[in-house]
Amino acid sequence: MRNRRGGALIGLGLGLLAAALCLAAYNLYDGVRAGKASAAALDAVLAATRDRPDAAESASSAPDDTPFAPDGVSPLPGIGASGQENESSGSEDGSYDEKNGFSGQENGLAAPEDGETAPGETEIPDHVLNPAMEMPETAVDGASYIGVLRIPALGLSLPVIGEWSDDGAKLAPCRYAGSAYTDDLVIAGHNYRTHFGSLGRLSVGDEVTFCDLDGNVFVYRAAAKETLAPEDTEEMTDSGWALTLFTCTTGGAYRLAIRCERAAAP
Repeated sequence: MRNRRGGALIGLGLGLLAAALCLAAYNLYDGVRAGKASAAALDAVLAATRDRPDAAESASSAPDDTPFAPDGVSPLPGIGASGQENESSGSEDGSYDEKNGFSGQENGLAAPEDGETAPGETEIPDHVLNPAMEMPETAVDGASYIGVLRIPALGLSLPVIGEWSDDGAKLAPCRYAGSAYTDDLVIAGHNYRTHFGSLGRLSVGDEVTFCDLDGNVFVYRAAAKETLAPEDTEEMTDSGWALTLFTCTTGGAYRLAIRCERAAAP
């Protein structure tokens, strides 16, 4: 009787071990498949970003203290409204001035028409003028992507899907809440090796960037790590941090959250 019970326990243990090995093998296969899907989508998202006619040529990760100006007014000091001249402008009566040229010209360049961008003036991105705007998306194989997340310290460059779903998360990390434009973006990803499996290795100060489909680059620095219960959704989404990246811990009992703050553009 005792031998029979011992044999049953051994059989149960072997069965559990086999199930665990099968689950690990499936997770490994799932992770490899997810990595291939992310790589394919990444190429398509990058192509969509480059192809957009309104894509910015430089980073626009300006922190909150960047001077803001309404339409037609430059954020740069020393330049007035579009079409206006500063103190070194030419003569006002249309006559020729040896220093500045004809009236309405500055340094040999004609002043722009109203509404145009003056030479040397930086155009204000739409998301700065209207932070509540929707983030642009592009469709790739049935999924809608909002941009590219890069974490140099982990060697990661991943496309980001615009809305969280179980199926979407098997392809790439997903926006869980918020927006890069309102400094409350939350991105969730599975702990696949090719996705967010190495998030725990990030150190305070490590750089993280997000590039939207208009070519706007938002630069962040890792600032804190937190471990939250799965039901702590409010703490995850209403944290006050500009960017949160999170994934499941090993076994899935908790969520590892990396909190990031905005940084100046490089």
